[in-house]
Amino acid sequence: MTRPLITTDPAVKVRKVRRAGARWRLLVHRIVTGGMSDHAYHIQSEPDRKPNLSQWSSTQVVAGTEFDELVVGDWLHIEQMNTGQWWMSIAGVTVHVSANRDGRPTSVMVHGPLDYEGETRPGVTYECQWTDTAAIPDPPTKEGQ
Repeated sequence: MTRPLITTDPAVKVRKVRRAGARWRLLVHRIVTGGMSDHAYHIQSEPDRKPNLSQWSSTQVVAGTEFDELVVGDWLHIEQMNTGQWWMSIAGVTVHVSANRDGRPTSVMVHGPLDYEGETRPGVTYECQWTDTAAIPDPPTKEGQ
């Protein structure tokens, strides 16, 4: 029996893919007059263990897939660059994440807007805060670069 790639039936068993981007979920809302949402669409790689069945939402499962890219406006871009390697640009701040095949992050690098893209975005205020100063890595030395 062939398993459907796209289904709205929560009872359908789907093949699990063991890769960093194999588990993903996207939520979008339909906007009606007045700016209110009248329906939520959950699009995801696996069925929920406890499906949220409601007249105000629906779930669509796209089985056996791996998340690759998301772009929102011109301020958010997330893309898988290689197996387990992710690049994100968030209003000019660049984040690189490496993850193992179970989707657990193994390293994170953050670059400010002038470090990687070479420019800040007009009208954007940038701020960086770390609450646990022990988590801040020491800056590289000239010998260690």
